[in-house]
Amino acid sequence: MKQLRADQALFRQAQAAAAKQGKRYTPDVLRLSAQIKKDNETITNLHIEADGFPTTFHCKPCTGPQLAFQVAACDAPDGSYWALQQCQRQLPDYGVKPTAKQAAQELHLSHWTGSLPVLTVETDWSYHKWEHLFGTFTYDGKPVFGSRPRRSGSRSTRSAAMSTSTRTTATTRAARARGCASTAG
Repeated sequence: MKQLRADQALFRQAQAAAAKQGKRYTPDVLRLSAQIKKDNETITNLHIEADGFPTTFHCKPCTGPQLAFQVAACDAPDGSYWALQQCQRQLPDYGVKPTAKQAAQELHLSHWTGSLPVLTVETDWSYHKWEHLFGTFTYDGKPVFGSRPRRSGSRSTRSAAMSTSTRTTATTRAARARGCASTAG
């Protein structure tokens, strides 16, 4: 569309230059006229393709794992998987009513090969008054380690086991965990 607008502007300039010479057609006017015709044909073809997209696009049914919040998924010819997930990732903690922006549905496209990572989360009580969440994150049966920056700027490695004490309820924590599942891609 930008190219069409640019070509139309150049065409008007070429027409004005031709008019100053007392001519209706010049090589520039004819060249730009042909280019505008080509731009319009390209746009028309895009509209035709877009109109037929729902009936012409085919995706092999996904034979891979079902993802959380999955809307659609398929197998790619190279053996990888594609999935579209929809979720409300920005919901606030503690059951606070979300703003329209926080409640917005997001679409995330995931692409991966092989198995998915496994996140296990369990709860118990810390000091008999706070709920405690703990668990592990593994990929291909091996623990996934994270890191965090130190004040000096260097990175410190953290254990694959996670442990967080909190005063919130499991329900509130579950609300926070409503985000889309991440996959390697």
